[in-house]
Amino acid sequence: MSSIKRYAKYIISSPKLYRIYQTQQQYVPPILETISDATITYALPITILLTVYNRKLSYVQLSVLLYVASRILRSLSRLTSPQYLEFLNHVDRASESATSENINVLRNYDFEFKYFPVVHSATVSVQSYVDAQQRESGVLNMLSYAMAHTFGIRLIYPGLILGGVFRSMLEDARAKLVVEKHGKRVKIEAKSEHANVCIDAMVFDNREHGGAGNYLVICCEGNAGEAFAQLLLMLFMLLAHFQFLAGFYEIGMLGGALSEGYSVLGWNHPGFGGSTVRFSFNARLKIKAGVPYPTSELTGVLGVMDYATQVLGFKESSIIVYGWSIGGFPATYLASRFPRLKGLILDATFDDILPLAVPRMPEFMTPLVISTIRNHVNLLNTANLENYTGPLRVIRRTEDEIIADPPGVLNGNRGNGLLIDVVVKRAGNLAPNDIAAVTEWVRQPHDTDAPAYDSLSGANPPGSLEGKDRAIALASSILRDYKSTHCTPLPKEYYRLRQFQ
Repeated sequence: MSSIKRYAKYIISSPKLYRIYQTQQQYVPPILETISDATITYALPITILLTVYNRKLSYVQLSVLLYVASRILRSLSRLTSPQYLEFLNHVDRASESATSENINVLRNYDFEFKYFPVVHSATVSVQSYVDAQQRESGVLNMLSYAMAHTFGIRLIYPGLILGGVFRSMLEDARAKLVVEKHGKRVKIEAKSEHANVCIDAMVFDNREHGGAGNYLVICCEGNAGEAFAQLLLMLFMLLAHFQFLAGFYEIGMLGGALSEGYSVLGWNHPGFGGSTVRFSFNARLKIKAGVPYPTSELTGVLGVMDYATQVLGFKESSIIVYGWSIGGFPATYLASRFPRLKGLILDATFDDILPLAVPRMPEFMTPLVISTIRNHVNLLNTANLENYTGPLRVIRRTEDEIIADPPGVLNGNRGNGLLIDVVVKRAGNLAPNDIAAVTEWVRQPHDTDAPAYDSLSGANPPGSLEGKDRAIALASSILRDYKSTHCTPLPKEYYRLRQFQ
């Protein structure tokens, strides 16, 4: 009787099991579970379409009956599998008592992440970002709100659309990280004034190996879709080139940091993988579940940072933040909030997303695009870097086709503007001709294999340099050119500090 009561709560809804890592094989569901899944996935949408077309109560009843019956049949089928019952017992124990022992047992399974227990909760604030944003009213703002909260955010983050299609690939990649790299998956809850998010993350703790392992690299993944009009091109290339799915930690850019021996913490944007936005505290702007609007994105990355310091025990001065592509936004925000970081690495990122969006939309939509970006999706990395003076490395991909306008042209790379803004701010008191000189220097490709100075390693130009000499020396200490396109995995040497050479 106690077992019946225990499993009764799973009759309508039970966690989907994907893989058992101990056997290194995918979980093979009972035939009735497979049939029920297929019914919900394929037959139910047909009955809903019939309901809309015929507008008959009988079709509504059929849709409801089909949905409820399929879910009950699926759960009952799962409960007949000894493998699944063993897994469900572990889920129950972890939900009742989220001890390290119970959670570690759960890590032997890959399953529906919403059932994974929270390992750390953090209360954070993103009000400083919200207060700094532009505010408009009127018809244009209403239209821009509608644009941002429908197709706009999905064009900026097309992984929201594509992630489910490639779920099995993500599962395979995640299994490789767990089995071969000994990664530990964690769920981090973060609450702010504007969002409550649960972040799907994976940690690789290499401190026992010493050296680079004593430093933690927090990887803020990208999405390969900052420019609106790149979506169709990317859809085609995704089918031809798996690397274009980068944007999930499972197949993102953390491999280089791992190869170099660092401890690594990767995490997924809200709406990617198992990361979700549960609800919003903001009465003015309701955030939809699982969408990486700026406030939910920043809430999530602050929760990740809190986990790194409070649970993993890394000091701020032992943390390197890496941001690739659109991940430069949360990465630069972390740098603005934690100025004593060991370092900040910005790879293939931009100064401002607006110049990438405007040219790729119809000209008549320019006012709407500007209002949408500035009011609702204002990813302005240079603003985040205004108060960060710590170690910095900017990696510019010389053949970048995503953040360059025109694509693949070095002079049009938005990383140029980011670097120039940083250099002008750090050099101080530059004359117009000095700024022109460093701008011209930045627009050229550079062999940066053995620079005289290296900001990330703390080897800065001497204070005796002045004017354009100082500006160019600063730029050369920060910039690393990499002859590649946007989504090529970053070689491990670009993470390297001089003390580990």
